[in-house]
Amino acid sequence: MGHIREEVKVIESGANDFKLLEFSVGEIRQGINILKIYKIIKYCPADIRPIFNSESSIAGILNIENTIISIIDLHEVFQLKNKANNSSSIIITEFNQEFFGFVVDDIVAVHKISWKNLRPINDSCPSDLFVSVATINGKEILLTDFETVVEKVSPGILRLPREDLSIETDTTSRRKCTKIICADDSKVIRLKLKYIFDHNHFDNVTIVADGQDALDLVIKQNSSDNPTDHFTFMITDIEMPKMNGLTLCREIKNRYPHIPVLILSSLVSEQLLIRVKEVNADAAVSKNNLHQLLDEIDKLLLLQEKQKKLSQSGHLKFDRPTM
Repeated sequence: MGHIREEVKVIESGANDFKLLEFSVGEIRQGINILKIYKIIKYCPADIRPIFNSESSIAGILNIENTIISIIDLHEVFQLKNKANNSSSIIITEFNQEFFGFVVDDIVAVHKISWKNLRPINDSCPSDLFVSVATINGKEILLTDFETVVEKVSPGILRLPREDLSIETDTTSRRKCTKIICADDSKVIRLKLKYIFDHNHFDNVTIVADGQDALDLVIKQNSSDNPTDHFTFMITDIEMPKMNGLTLCREIKNRYPHIPVLILSSLVSEQLLIRVKEVNADAAVSKNNLHQLLDEIDKLLLLQEKQKKLSQSGHLKFDRPTM
C-alpha cells in the first residue's frame, strides 16, 4: 500500500464521521483513524536492524526511502504469546516529526463510522493504551493510543518545549489571566499539555478527556455571574469519544464567538485546514510540533486583547488570524 495521506485527496466524511482502519494484534481487534497513517508495508524481519540493548518492544530500525523508522512490535507491547509472522504488516505513522512503525497481524478493513459511536474506555479495559471503543458489525474495536504506546516504549521521545526564560512581561500577564479548557482523549498528551502549561506561566487550565465534557463545563462556568469563572480560551483534539473536536468547536463558536479555539491534531493537512475554517476555529497546531503551541496561543491572546480594547472603545472589528 502506498502513502495513505497522498491517496486520501479529500476528506469524504462529514464533521460527524471518519474512516477507521481495523487491524488485529493477536485476538485484540484494534483501530486507528486512517488519516493518521503514513504508510502500510509488509513485515519483513530481515529488513529490520536490531538495536543493541533496547527495550524488548522495539524490534529495531528500518530505512525506507532514506527515512529512519523505529519499529515497535505491538505483540511485545501487549505481552502476547503469539508473535509476528510472514503475514504480518507494519503500520507507519508520525509523531513529533519522527516516524514509527507498529507491527500488527491482519489488516482487516476500513470502516466509515460516526464519532458518536465512540465510547470512552471503562475500568474493565485490560490496558491503558486504548482511548475509546467502537462497536462495528457486532464486534468491539479498541482505538489504540499510539502516542502513549510510543511514550511507554521510549519515555521522553515526544519532546516538550522548554520554558522560555526571556518571555516578555505582557505575554506573561496575558497567560496568567487566561482561563483555558483543553480536551484530548490521549492520556500522554494530557500529561504533556499539563507540563507545558505548568512551566510556562499558565495558572488556570482545566484538561478533560472528551468534547462533550468540555462543552458541558464551558456552558456551566460561562453561565456564572462572576466573569472570573468564565473560560476564555479553548484547545481541543479532533478524534475523541462522545463529541469530536470539530463539532465541539462549532458549538463553542455558536455560543461564545469571542472565545479563541485552537485545534490540536496528529496531522495538520490542507484538508484539515479546510475543515478547521468551516467550523470557525482560529488556529491549528500539529501534535508533532508542540513547540509551536505556545507561539499560536500567544498570537491569539494578543489578538483577543486588541479586540477587547476595540470593543471597549466602540470600534469592534473581529479579525481571525490566517492559517
